[in-house]
Amino acid sequence: MRILLISQYFYPENFKINDLIFSLKARGHQITVLTGKPNYSKINFFKGYGWKSDDFEIVNGIPVYRANLFSRRHGGALRLFLNYFSFAFLGSLKLRKIKGPFEAIFVYEPSPITVGIPAVFAKRRFKAPIFFGLKIFGLRV
Repeated sequence: MRILLISQYFYPENFKINDLIFSLKARGHQITVLTGKPNYSKINFFKGYGWKSDDFEIVNGIPVYRANLFSRRHGGALRLFLNYFSFAFLGSLKLRKIKGPFEAIFVYEPSPITVGIPAVFAKRRFKAPIFFGLKIFGLRV
C-alpha cells in the first residue's frame, strides 16, 4: 500500500509514530512522509536542521519532505501558535513537491488538530482517504 504520513513530528524526534512507520516500511508498504523541521523539546532546531537546511531526505529508505516552521523554543502561547500554524501553512505548500499516487493519507496528530490542514489539501490532490490518529490498518497508535 502507498501511504502518505502527515505529522508535524518525525525522526529524529522521539515519537511512537517512528516505530509504526518503520514497521510498515519493513512489511513492504511504500511510505512517504510530510513533516516539519525537527525542533520538539529543543531550544531551536535539531543539529543539522533549520530554515536553510535541505527539505528532503531519505530516512531508513523512506522519502521525508520537511516543511519549514517556527521553532517551539521555550514554548509559550505565541511560540506554540506560530509553531503549529506555520507547519499547517508551510506543510500545505510543501505538498506541491510530493508525487503520488497514494492509497491512504495517515495523519498523526498528538497535538493540535492543525496538522490535519495539510491533509485536507493532500486528500484533494491525491484523491485518497484520510485516517486520523488512533487506529490505522487495525493497529493502535
